[in-house]
Amino acid sequence: MFLICLSGGGRQALCQEKEDRDWREVFRDEYELPRDYGHDWKLASMFAITPEDGLLLGGGAILYEYAFRRMPYNYRLELAAGVTIPTGRFNVLASSLWPSVTRTMQVGILARFSELEVRNYYGPGNEAPRDAALEENDYYRVSTTDIAVESTVAWWLRRDVLRVGGGLSYRYFDVREKPERLVSRDSLRALGYPKVHVGGGVGMLWDTRDHPVHPHGGFMALVSGWAYADPFKASAPFQRLSGDVRAYWGDTLGVDVCLAFRLAGEKLYGGFPFFESAFLGGVSSLRGYAQQRYAGDASAHASVDLRVAFFRPKVIIPVEVGGILLADAGRVWLEGDSPGGLHTDAGEGSGSHR
Repeated sequence: MFLICLSGGGRQALCQEKEDRDWREVFRDEYELPRDYGHDWKLASMFAITPEDGLLLGGGAILYEYAFRRMPYNYRLELAAGVTIPTGRFNVLASSLWPSVTRTMQVGILARFSELEVRNYYGPGNEAPRDAALEENDYYRVSTTDIAVESTVAWWLRRDVLRVGGGLSYRYFDVREKPERLVSRDSLRALGYPKVHVGGGVGMLWDTRDHPVHPHGGFMALVSGWAYADPFKASAPFQRLSGDVRAYWGDTLGVDVCLAFRLAGEKLYGGFPFFESAFLGGVSSLRGYAQQRYAGDASAHASVDLRVAFFRPKVIIPVEVGGILLADAGRVWLEGDSPGGLHTDAGEGSGSHR
């Protein structure tokens, strides 16, 4: 521990006690200095590997515009695009965020144009069949065009910790004509595809994590409710309730170690279309299963990770390289029933994080 004192001009000395801090605090001081003027450009990356589409590779740009008394910035604009290799499917994302419209209010807009949001449909329930020969011939694959726009307004009840808000959404979803598949335009023709629905919702976020993207400590709870309707009245309205709770415990034992826990679920009411099902499977839930492996009108899943950071090289951008042990469990429901039991997976891996 040491003491830094600054004085001059007859003013009272400004003294700051600086303790030995962990790398996250040093990182924030070095790379996330507060600014109140000018602008800054950063690189946006888009990278994933999935069994359905292979390698997703892309990127874009993020613009931060700063202004006096607008913290942490006046607004943030992002545009990124990616394409899969070898299937050639694309994903385009555009977003904007004004975090300090007033001292307590922020506004955001998110737009998506994608062919990757829903890639599989095996049918409803935990016992939906999966035939290896049919899967090899893309029988469960869904070829879609998905356009969505969502705007949100939120108010901080406790700055950087507790936030409530609401939003509006628009979604256009179309299924291409693909013969000899479980789901195609031909099989859905009687249901009035393509589908369009608009919605509105409210939510609350409690967040004490030490970092919004790569936390090592803290707690996060998000609950939301949305109601959707078809403006052309071709299908019935439906509603969605969802909750997501996450907790993190980190320590330094020669290397940085973090234990992460997550519990999440959702429930749908009304005549929802298949692509709005409560899905399980893929990187956001059951990580050892195909995307959207199970579908129902309700779902619940839990995950636990043990993450170890080995080192943090600075090549072009600062990254963290380490390993992970993980375990997941979850199931879906249909009209209150859940035959077929619990789905589980476990595994290990290594990688890097910005």
